[in-house]
Amino acid sequence: MKKGIAILLVMFFCIAWILPMPAHAAQNAVADKEYFIKSLKNISYPEVANNQFTKLGTKLAGKFSLDSNISVQDKDSTFSSLCIKGGVDYTVDMAKYQGQFDVSMSGKLDDTASQMQVNIDSTIYWDRDKLFITGETLKELAYIFGEELPIQCPQYVYLDMDGDALVSFEEQLQQSQNFYKNYPGYNDFRRQLLTALITPVPAGCFSKDGNTAVLSMDKKALVLYLRNMNDKAFIDLLLKVFKPLFPELTSRDLEEVFSDIAGSSEESLLKELENLDVKELRMTISGDQITVNCRISFKIDGDVIDFTLSSHSNGIASSIDFRAAVSADSLKLGVAVEGKNSIANSIVDQNAAFRIGFSEKNDYLRLNADYKSKMQDDQTAGNGTFDVKAKFSNESLNMKATTNYTAQVKENLQLNVPRLNSSNSLSLDELFPEDQADYEDELIIVVDGDRMEMEEGVAPFIQNGRTMVPLRSIGEYLGCDVEWIPPNQINMSYGNTLNLKANNNTYQINSATKTLDAPPVIVNGRTYVPLRVVGEAFDYNVEYDADLGIIYLDRR
Repeated sequence: MKKGIAILLVMFFCIAWILPMPAHAAQNAVADKEYFIKSLKNISYPEVANNQFTKLGTKLAGKFSLDSNISVQDKDSTFSSLCIKGGVDYTVDMAKYQGQFDVSMSGKLDDTASQMQVNIDSTIYWDRDKLFITGETLKELAYIFGEELPIQCPQYVYLDMDGDALVSFEEQLQQSQNFYKNYPGYNDFRRQLLTALITPVPAGCFSKDGNTAVLSMDKKALVLYLRNMNDKAFIDLLLKVFKPLFPELTSRDLEEVFSDIAGSSEESLLKELENLDVKELRMTISGDQITVNCRISFKIDGDVIDFTLSSHSNGIASSIDFRAAVSADSLKLGVAVEGKNSIANSIVDQNAAFRIGFSEKNDYLRLNADYKSKMQDDQTAGNGTFDVKAKFSNESLNMKATTNYTAQVKENLQLNVPRLNSSNSLSLDELFPEDQADYEDELIIVVDGDRMEMEEGVAPFIQNGRTMVPLRSIGEYLGCDVEWIPPNQINMSYGNTLNLKANNNTYQINSATKTLDAPPVIVNGRTYVPLRVVGEAFDYNVEYDADLGIIYLDRR
């Protein structure tokens, strides 16, 4: 019912837009839109020819350096300053998922009573699902930080990378490769995407100036554009663009994305956007040249958000400049982000800047960050600066840091990563078993935006790089019917049917038999199952944020 009303409203306002025009004007508008789309399909963009960084199994060698200084003035603190200098020389083989990172770092810590100098020279190895260092390096680190090792150090000490994170990483790499497989260059992708995005634009927004095709929109046109986004032609074109990259994507998925906006009335959308000022929203195409200019602002309770974008391409070179700024007088705060991206002669130049300013009475915060990079066919380099000055009450902080990096494709790169075995290595969890328990307690599961609460004393844990969760808790939270059949069988159903067995590496999803890296286990009378297998069996995407210790399950 709601969708039907939304469709009728879209038809009504489209008719209302066209009827006041003379017949020939409406025809001209439609013809001008067709001419614009035809012109759009014929333009070309400059590209980075044969970019080596996008090839499958790229081998890289590079360096990252850091020079930073932090100083603090606080009458209640003994800390005075900290200087850190150093860098990392690295080699990475993405065909084998291996890498070597030679770290050289020096630090100097000053306080009112003493001075401490720290020097670190070590090598970190990466071998698919493991990061590891030598036992000698761990001893040096333990000495520096005043820690005692609980047992004698082996030759190597490793950290298991979370299996979910590795799977997610591999999926992202595969998506990237799918992109370049389906779109060897950006031109086809850009043309198809722009053509799809132009489809909902009302015909009255198009005009022709000689051989130049013009699109210009005001706020009313923008509202009609938003309401036209549930149009089948638009959905079909957008699906055609993204289907090769995301095979599981359906038109229903896209309809759900746009239905809330497209289902709103023009009046309600205008109400929501009453503080939006569309100063300029214009695109022109003339031959191989395409120009876009966008200037909009939005007011929220007296505070102003400004956004400006300007881009130009002539088939040989292109550039994009953007700026976003927030002026929040109520918070005495100003934020600005600026950036520029240009391509010419197969070289990509990028510049970005970030500024924050806050002041009230004697307190202030000033943050400036700048970044520059240049990428060519088989090499890239960049640098950044970070500067912070702050004062609150009797405390003041000054921080400066500069970074530099280089990377180059090395087709003949040879890596000699040590091989680990049970006699020459131990995991960090085995060396410090209490750390594992602390880590497990911090794991958080978020399902469709809501945190899943666990029973007291029941917590997820890691086994063979997989996150294990209590069977009944996760099953019932996802709405599954959960059945335990002695002595060791587990049945879960919710549309699909999942059959697992405790301490058994094989399982069934519907009629297909598959293998687990980590089988279900029974701990303290409770059955734990691998979260990713359960989530994906019942149509959830599973992502893991290792920094925050959060696992996200989102319904597909």
